[in-house]
Amino acid sequence: MLLIAALCLTTINVSAAEEEKELTIMIYLCGSNLESDGGRASVDLRSILGSQYNTGKYNIIALLGGSKKWRTGYDPDLLTTVELTGKKPVTLKTDPVTNMGDPDTLSAFLEWGYTNYPARDYALIMWDHGGGPNTGVCLDQIYDATLKLDEITTALQNSPFADRKLKWIGFDACLMCSVEVADSLTPYASYMFASEEITFGSDYNFLFGMENDPDTPATGIRLADSTIALFSDTEDSSTKANPDLTMAVIDLSRIGEVRTNMNDFFTDICDVMSIDDFPDLSRNRDEVRGFGRQDTTFNDPDLADLGGLVTAYAHYSPDKAARLMDSIDAAVVYHVGEAGDDSGLSVYHPYYNKNDIDRNMSTYSFMG
Repeated sequence: MLLIAALCLTTINVSAAEEEKELTIMIYLCGSNLESDGGRASVDLRSILGSQYNTGKYNIIALLGGSKKWRTGYDPDLLTTVELTGKKPVTLKTDPVTNMGDPDTLSAFLEWGYTNYPARDYALIMWDHGGGPNTGVCLDQIYDATLKLDEITTALQNSPFADRKLKWIGFDACLMCSVEVADSLTPYASYMFASEEITFGSDYNFLFGMENDPDTPATGIRLADSTIALFSDTEDSSTKANPDLTMAVIDLSRIGEVRTNMNDFFTDICDVMSIDDFPDLSRNRDEVRGFGRQDTTFNDPDLADLGGLVTAYAHYSPDKAARLMDSIDAAVVYHVGEAGDDSGLSVYHPYYNKNDIDRNMSTYSFMG
């Protein structure tokens, strides 16, 4: 009841912002069971409101949907667009519920935010479950659908950000800091903030003081550091199930070089290795850090740390391995984690879960 009182709703007539601000942050908040079971989305709404960000310089709006129950009283049969300002969310408009796992829903929200909240720059946060490049993000609990990677790019292509890049895109979701995700987003955003590993949320206090950040990476670094600190210090036992928390800031303009060097390196491995090398190859792969490995058999996402994989296989092509590592280091502006042994980018490398290889390789058909 206290949470509901703190987030009581106010409805206003929608109108464009009076003057262009520095940045509009659009949050695609698909509540899913995270909200219906635990009220996690409502907690984050409260955190954003409590961050005391500079409302004179920034707009923050959110699209709420995808959950069968909202702890703050939102109607699950509607999509609700809110502005997060002051002490309570302001309801801007409501629409009949549609699937948040549908790219049309995302592109419509981006178009609306761009039109009604003009700013010099724009950013996007994708909030909900994440499953990496092969599963996607934003599991709509009502429609049982997820935005796949090609659907995210379809939504962006059908939005204003096909012609002007987002300043940054952040994933408050698990397992989304992969080279495949980064490569797909390169035409639409300048930076990506995300985690290779299972996450427990983000610390939205990074919103306070953004106007003092000299550049976008500085904002991402503050987000990464505060998030890791928050969930490392917590007494919540659920966060102790996986102590290997990670966060990274990715310069998407450098991902093309990573992709080129990946193709060169792994092509070289295929050219030089033989069947006799397989035991060594398998042993090295087994030693590379993997992510999302809560079920190491059927459901393993087979996401391996890209830098660890290159290091493990470097002896097959040392020069091309070195070039690839240099490009990874250039693309990963910053990464932090409790384990300290990740490079900041994961990659799908099938090994444990052989059941889903054919389906998962469709990611690479989409990437070309």
